[in-house]
Amino acid sequence: MTQAIVNGLLQGGLYATIALAFSLAWRITGVLNLAHGELVTAGAYLAWLLHSARWLPPLPSLLVVVPVLVAAGWLLERLVLRRLGAPTAGAAAAVLGTLGLSVVLQQAARLLFSPTPHTLPLPVGGLWRVGGVTVAAGHAVLFLVAAATAGAVVVLLRATRLGASLRAVAQNPEAARLAGIDVPRMRSLGFALCAGVAGVAGVLAGQAQPIHPAMGTPLLLGALAVTALTGPGHVTGAVLGGLALGVAEGVLGAVVPRVGATLGVVLAAALLVVMLVIRRDPLLATPVRGRP
Repeated sequence: MTQAIVNGLLQGGLYATIALAFSLAWRITGVLNLAHGELVTAGAYLAWLLHSARWLPPLPSLLVVVPVLVAAGWLLERLVLRRLGAPTAGAAAAVLGTLGLSVVLQQAARLLFSPTPHTLPLPVGGLWRVGGVTVAAGHAVLFLVAAATAGAVVVLLRATRLGASLRAVAQNPEAARLAGIDVPRMRSLGFALCAGVAGVAGVLAGQAQPIHPAMGTPLLLGALAVTALTGPGHVTGAVLGGLALGVAEGVLGAVVPRVGATLGVVLAAALLVVMLVIRRDPLLATPVRGRP
């Protein structure tokens, strides 16, 4: 069982990174972005292209992937979400718009790269043995990168002027506007930064599992489940929720081995349904303002 928990924690690092970016983007912009999984997929494919061309190994490809995804996130917010009137026009238009964008991007990936799965090598090989637990060294490195990414986001939010402005917009856009903060610009920057974090998650996911056009859908489902559990914009909750989801998947996978790779999807879907039933506020409602 200890082995299953450790394996779940390593997978949970990936879930935590994806949920963190999804939750923050939702809180800052007021938009539930159903194309978030495709941003993760884009990061994975870009890392694969750089690796296949022998330009950069997967982890160093973050130097290219993150700026590209930041730029893509900026354009997505300015050209799509803002034109849909988000968040002032209500959630439905933005949700339907991002859902349509998700389908378009997924089919574009299918046409460009074919449905055939691709793989990326782990950063290092070998196994580490700690007591009676065996840890794949490559997956441990990916977990450390995920932890460093989450730590960088926390430092940005808590220790910089940009982070203070983003938190002000997330808490109360009207008060932030009266304080002289350019709210639309902060929303664009916040969404762009979250897209960059999604790019990091894509590179990590591409080394932990096969890359294919539909890979973002189950990852998005996990982020939705974690966010429904903790609430949008809750940094600590997103991280702990992602880790908990990974541990639950690892433990249940050890108990019910026949479920296999579909276990994470089933677990996330079940958690999402339960939270939608027991939460009083609807999922598509404007997030309750509070400290992120």
